[in-house]
Amino acid sequence: MDIPRKEYPNRIMIFFTVMILIMTMIVGKLIHVQIFKAEEYHKRAMGQWVLDKRLNSKRGLVFDRNGKKLAVNKVMYSVWCRHKDIKVEELDDTILKLNEVLKIDEEYLRSCLTYKGNNKIVKRWITQELAEPIKELNLRGIDINEDVMRYYPYETVAAQIIGFTNVDNVGISGIEKLYEVQMTGVPGRTVLTKDAHLIELPYGTNKKTSPEDGLSVVLTIDKEIQEKAEKEAYKALQKTKAKNITVVVMDPKSGEILAMTTKPDYNPNKRNDLLYSVEKPWDLMSEEEQIRIKELPSEERQAFVYDRYRNKAITDMYEPGSVFKLITAAAALEENIAGDPFRDAKYFCDGRVTQVAGNLKCWYYPKTHGAETLAQALQNSCNDALAQIALELKQETLLTYIKAFGFGKKTGVGLVGETRGILPNDPNTIKNIELVTMSYGQGKIVVTPIQMATAVSAIVNGGELLQPMIVKEFVDVEGNIVEESEKKIRRRVISKETSALMRKAMEQVVTLGGGKAAKIPGYKIGGKTGTALKVVDGRYADGKFVSSFMGVAPMDDPQLLVLTVVDEPQGSIYGSRVALPVSREILRSGMKILKINPEYTPEEKKLMSKEIDVPNLIGKTAKEADQILNKINLIIDFDTIVYDENDKIIEQYPDVGIQLNPLDTVEVKLKSNE
Repeated sequence: MDIPRKEYPNRIMIFFTVMILIMTMIVGKLIHVQIFKAEEYHKRAMGQWVLDKRLNSKRGLVFDRNGKKLAVNKVMYSVWCRHKDIKVEELDDTILKLNEVLKIDEEYLRSCLTYKGNNKIVKRWITQELAEPIKELNLRGIDINEDVMRYYPYETVAAQIIGFTNVDNVGISGIEKLYEVQMTGVPGRTVLTKDAHLIELPYGTNKKTSPEDGLSVVLTIDKEIQEKAEKEAYKALQKTKAKNITVVVMDPKSGEILAMTTKPDYNPNKRNDLLYSVEKPWDLMSEEEQIRIKELPSEERQAFVYDRYRNKAITDMYEPGSVFKLITAAAALEENIAGDPFRDAKYFCDGRVTQVAGNLKCWYYPKTHGAETLAQALQNSCNDALAQIALELKQETLLTYIKAFGFGKKTGVGLVGETRGILPNDPNTIKNIELVTMSYGQGKIVVTPIQMATAVSAIVNGGELLQPMIVKEFVDVEGNIVEESEKKIRRRVISKETSALMRKAMEQVVTLGGGKAAKIPGYKIGGKTGTALKVVDGRYADGKFVSSFMGVAPMDDPQLLVLTVVDEPQGSIYGSRVALPVSREILRSGMKILKINPEYTPEEKKLMSKEIDVPNLIGKTAKEADQILNKINLIIDFDTIVYDENDKIIEQYPDVGIQLNPLDTVEVKLKSNE
């Protein structure tokens, strides 16, 4: 039998000592983990077991007043890559196969697939027709995810009002930005316990909070009237070769905006692209100019793009010219200094404003208007008569009325970027010569189109200054009204009696005065022309004008007000020539759309009974067809808002030889001349 050596007990002691130390460390670690770090490791475990997923809410839509969808959510697909899952030996093959479907730059594709960070988007917002072939390729590291794109089905229609969102569907401009919170809604979440393969565990946690979809915005805009306003504005832009044309259409009794546009504008579905030429904004942009613009520095190019986003009806200011005479005249009637506006010839025009220094003249000089009533002064748009009225009113009284009509303050229409306009705050700072020029809309009075439209609405609606509205209501996903806008009367500016006199005077501007071209058989039309020198860099610029026309109908029950402002027309510069036709055609179409039936006088019935044979327009250019129909008293309606005046007509309705009444419409379809 072997005798144990002496070192055995020592080895055993060392072994047990080491074991005890190891057990102590393990126990210590368990105590540290189970007690001191229990909460932290519990959270880590839950992070591995529990899937917490955000459920996005659907963004609310944008509707016109009649339920037409102006902004929608379009289901698309996006291609993503996971760099860590793409093998080097498969990279070239993956690029080749993806490029066969997506047709994108190979170098860009390679940079996406070799991106060292987390998941990288390769291509956003592709159609299902493109997504399906990529799915079938089953490429390692390539994912196809459903994505939602904000889409504007009518493209340019009301683009400057609606605005647009960014790639993450966050509002960037217009209504989309202003009502971001209401339209976004509240996201939901789902929490469930799962295994390593993302399979739900049968006895785990399963909680779900459904998302609350955003509210939809219903605008006061009428899509049909808006389209007509845009078509007429663009037709006039091509004819006048102006810098831009702005149109505001209102219901003067409610303050609701029925249409609002500035041409040139943009397509929010392609918002980084310029639609119209920079040098010639009445023309579509050529390929050569597109290349030239793209080569410009980014900031310079973006300045052109941002200019097209701007809603000039609320942001841009101008001297209103003779349209402003309506404000001065209304103040004179309210102050009872004009006598009977249709009988008392209180004013005498000798062609010069001799009451103040400065060599001011009536536009009619060297001819004279002679003795005039207030109504005749408006019909003749006589500067001399308005100067006499202003001097009798004096600075404090006229300025009080100007402010009462809302000038110098924002209207509160509810759109981003509205400006206040400019006018003196203190009547004591207004010299007599400045008082005179203010009376006919020049000098120390600078307004926005929305201010001018709102003020004249007060003149014709019975004397109430309203807050203009662009949003009618908010509705939920089921169409229930959550919040509704109400008519807001800011104050009474003039009496009902003064308003009635002004309506009659405005009607006579059309029947007897400078607005005769605005006549529409079957309707009582009122209006006022305006032509003002344009201020550039603080001075009146030679040969540059802002021309306008304010039209209202029907004058016995005003339901439509249309203001057209033409910035720097070339050739003819008078409001009666360049702005009036736009307002007239919008009024004509608007009354049909709103089902305001005509009431013809015997003379008008005789005129309307003369039937006109529709001519052959096929093969004619848009410009030629417009001229042909205009000569025979018919109206042309193009199938699109965006066109070139040299585009050819390929279809027309009614056909050649069909008989129409005067002022009926011939619809035409254009084909690009490119």
